[in-house]
Amino acid sequence: MTDYEHFIAQVMTRRNERRRERLAEELAVMKPLTVPPLESYQECRVRVGRGSMIRVQHNAYSVPTSLIGQMVIVHIHEWHLEVYFRRNLMAKMPRLVGQNQYQLNYRHLVDSLLRKPGGFPGLPLPGSLVSDRCFPASLGNLEPVALTAQSRPDLPTHRALGGAPLESDVEAALKRLLESPETWDDTDVERLIKSPSPAIPQLATSSVNLAQYDALLREVNDDSA
Repeated sequence: MTDYEHFIAQVMTRRNERRRERLAEELAVMKPLTVPPLESYQECRVRVGRGSMIRVQHNAYSVPTSLIGQMVIVHIHEWHLEVYFRRNLMAKMPRLVGQNQYQLNYRHLVDSLLRKPGGFPGLPLPGSLVSDRCFPASLGNLEPVALTAQSRPDLPTHRALGGAPLESDVEAALKRLLESPETWDDTDVERLIKSPSPAIPQLATSSVNLAQYDALLREVNDDSA
């Protein structure tokens, strides 16, 4: 303990001594609380819209597309929101400050778009106003025009994000492909970010000498006799 902390402790001890008698009088008449403590969050019920969005306190947030049309319960904490469906936590996101703000998480949308025919051609690329709120910040550094020119119309950026373990891997793969004049698609991105399969170690087999167990059994029998 530093000298300053020791000084503060002495000051607090002297001040608490003056209140000890009054505190004892209050504790003698105090009773246990019969009312549960107040929750540390506000709760509201909202329905998920067709765009897989919910609106909470004048701000919009994306949720998994499996919740479209469902009624969810939102716990509004001081700095984050929690979205529950049938008592299961489905999403957790930072709470937006202000009004008419949007928070889009591409992980909530990309799996559904992968299963939807024609779901990608109309989706904006990184660098546009909509995608800046949907895509990871790292992908905003890529040139949208180059992505459109070098890739196929199925927009491999979105498909790659659907199956990539790390966003940084997708960014590195896209930068590498943009340097090549060849046409590429999502399979090329997947090939670059795919981790090599670990080698299966070869275990040496050893023979078991059963005579050792027979000798052990004989020793146990001799001791029992």
